[in-house]
Amino acid sequence: MRLGPSAAEAFDRPEQTRNVTRGAGRLLRALGYSVLNEFPLPDGGRADLAALAKDGSIRIIEVKSSLADFRSDAKWARYRAFCDRLYFAIPLDLSEEAFPPDAGLIVADAHGAALRRDAPIHRLAPATRRALLVRFGSLAAERLHAALNPRTVSNPPPASSRRAFGEDALQGSTMHVEPPGVSETLRSQASNTR
Repeated sequence: MRLGPSAAEAFDRPEQTRNVTRGAGRLLRALGYSVLNEFPLPDGGRADLAALAKDGSIRIIEVKSSLADFRSDAKWARYRAFCDRLYFAIPLDLSEEAFPPDAGLIVADAHGAALRRDAPIHRLAPATRRALLVRFGSLAAERLHAALNPRTVSNPPPASSRRAFGEDALQGSTMHVEPPGVSETLRSQASNTR
């Protein structure tokens, strides 16, 4: 009698999860969705993938790397409250029959994926949809900012500069920062129009 995954299966599970997540994300992008990984939900949960369609509909994809992973984690049932359609994304070698028929199914590897079964529609309430759209947009903007400005996220300014501005004074206020040279260019343009 086998009680759990072997050491090799447990070791491979994170890589398998990354590969399935990557392949499912590629499929969703190819189908025209905007996709976010690790999407935080209002109830404190986290969806592996959230996909936003051009019509504003939201899909959540729960990635499962093994049957043990699926059986040990029932949080996915709560995700229905935050999407129009719920899917599982699984590796190619996993039995599709083990997954509930009332959820969609995507079979994936690191290079791509195939939609095996579409999910039934469970329309979100308008207020819930609006809140999730705002959350999606805000998170996408934060991640884009972090990617374009890595210093502001991973390397905050030194304590001496925070003291110079007075951290207490900065709490709750906004700060305008111009790229180098912009102030001089604006002043020059303003003086030329006078």
